[in-house]
Amino acid sequence: LEEAAFALQQMLQEKASQESNVSGYVSSAKNKFYAMTDKSLQHFYAKLKDNCFELVDEYKSQDFKNFVEKVLPKHIQRNLESWIATYGPHLDELIALMERELARGLSQQFKQQIQLKTSKGAKLQKISSMFNIEAVDISGTGMKASALTAAGAVAAMAVFSPILVPLVSIWGRSKIYNNMLQKNLAEAKADVMPQLEGQLIQTVMEMKVHVHKYIDQQAELVQKNTQYAFETLLEDVKKKIEEQLAMKKQAGDSLQQKMDELTSQAEEIHKYILSFEG
Repeated sequence: LEEAAFALQQMLQEKASQESNVSGYVSSAKNKFYAMTDKSLQHFYAKLKDNCFELVDEYKSQDFKNFVEKVLPKHIQRNLESWIATYGPHLDELIALMERELARGLSQQFKQQIQLKTSKGAKLQKISSMFNIEAVDISGTGMKASALTAAGAVAAMAVFSPILVPLVSIWGRSKIYNNMLQKNLAEAKADVMPQLEGQLIQTVMEMKVHVHKYIDQQAELVQKNTQYAFETLLEDVKKKIEEQLAMKKQAGDSLQQKMDELTSQAEEIHKYILSFEG
């Protein structure tokens, strides 16, 4: 018991060192999680950028402004949610692995099976980014093409017969519309692309901060639970040793009392014998 008490005293003295070791391990694990997450987000950004640029490049309609400002942000948001749904559980498993390693260390130290159960109620939440992309409105391209076609039809009346004018107008409108649309789209796309790239960079940076904050929160919970378990186990061991020492002391006191009584009786007997002999 004295040896156990001495060992316990040493553990209590090394508590600060234990806290430092746990803190160092958690910090190292967090840095690994950061690196893995950042690498995944880099890949996610590159893939999403290529996908969005391709969608913009292939867009052919005059409703370009609506596509860029409403449809494209929804597409990006769905991709963000998909990344979280896919990567979030993987990240939670890494944190759980760190927790199991800490529990294994405590189990070896205290020579008993120990489990740490950090609340798994929290999980990586969705993030909603504000997309601020403005596109040039080219929705009036069709009306402008019709106006130019009508003006051309008047001139065509002097050259073609009235029967052929509608056919010439239809062909002319289609040609004018296609030319104007291609020109307007090219200019609008050239204006949007830099905005889109900047928005994607900002969005992924927000995602990075969001994920790092989640890692910090979960790692801090695990670290606190580990220290709480360590202190609780120490107190439990201390209490048991103190109880055993108290029992031993009580037993020793009882034995000493009996020995004192026997000694007293022996002295009385000895006095009686002396008085009898006298």
